[in-house]
Amino acid sequence: MNSPGAPGGPGAPGGPGGPGAPGASGGTLPFAGFMPSGVQEFVLFAVIMTLLIIIARLMHYTSIRRRISTESRCAREKRQTTGGEYVVLATTAASEPMYKITYNLAAKQYLVECNCRKGDTVNSFQDIKVYDLKDTYTPERKIKKYCWCEGDVSTNQKAYYTGNPGLVRFMREGDTTFFTDTGK
Repeated sequence: MNSPGAPGGPGAPGGPGGPGAPGASGGTLPFAGFMPSGVQEFVLFAVIMTLLIIIARLMHYTSIRRRISTESRCAREKRQTTGGEYVVLATTAASEPMYKITYNLAAKQYLVECNCRKGDTVNSFQDIKVYDLKDTYTPERKIKKYCWCEGDVSTNQKAYYTGNPGLVRFMREGDTTFFTDTGK
């Protein structure tokens, strides 16, 4: 017969009713002595479910972000290796060309060119918004451009922009993410 404290006996470590026995008071959680076992199971269930929900949402967010980076028109255009040149065209409400801005991201340069039909009228395009890729402190600038055009297309004309969506957003709203976002 096993006596109390003998190996494998009642009260012995690992024996029936001992400290390591299943269902012994003290339990497996650090706060087990303060809560009934039903509450412990509920808390453990809630913690595990919360972790599973967080992991599932992170996986879902990652898959959406990956899909956007592969299927998005803007992301595809930015990754294309066409020499890194992007163009935005300015036109009037009547679709008459005014000027064009070309950004060469590889060379960190921009070029503002007259795009109107050549003529003998001087047009002054004021406050053309450009982004100087070489200037890290104040890259956003407004410049003037004088062009010899067929008629007056600059007076009281609002510019409408077409071209790369990121550049159009910059020209309309001042959104610089086209230049600052790495696309990752």
